[in-house]
Amino acid sequence: MKRFYISIISIFLPILVLASVAFERELDLKNGKILILPITGYDPRDLLAGHYMQFQIDPKYSTDICQRNDYVASVSGEDTKESRLDKKEACVCFDSREPSEYEVQFFSDCSEILTSSSCWNYVKGECRYGNFQYPFRKYFIPEANAKELEDKLREPGARIQLRMDKEGNGLIEKIIFPEKSAQ
Repeated sequence: MKRFYISIISIFLPILVLASVAFERELDLKNGKILILPITGYDPRDLLAGHYMQFQIDPKYSTDICQRNDYVASVSGEDTKESRLDKKEACVCFDSREPSEYEVQFFSDCSEILTSSSCWNYVKGECRYGNFQYPFRKYFIPEANAKELEDKLREPGARIQLRMDKEGNGLIEKIIFPEKSAQ
């Protein structure tokens, strides 16, 4: 009888732990803040990854901190070509829901953001090859909608809507396409 209870516990305990982790993440994102950023460099046909559209956040929002010599030297101890290629954690702080490129602050130490009063929300990423790499690069597109979305993306001005939690993590909620003017 004792083995029966142990086997029941060993089956349901991992399921309960996974469900609680998923529920906690869902609550964080549901209560999270919305952040909208412009995207560029669309590739609607990423054939190796299935039906995913690849893109990048507009470079105006990603180059400042990773190209400063004091940041490269402070993280690696020296300023060499090899040190610039290393991955280094960094954070980008935003002042509002739809920030302009002038309302962005870069931090080499993400713990500094918690003490910054002007930071509305932030995104964790990493410096790689002199640019800040956001963790958002792909968005799933159903095959039936691929052609329609490809046509919409030919117009500049697309943005992504992110749902951010308190730790700088987030998910892409949707892509916002520019509105076509009736002429």
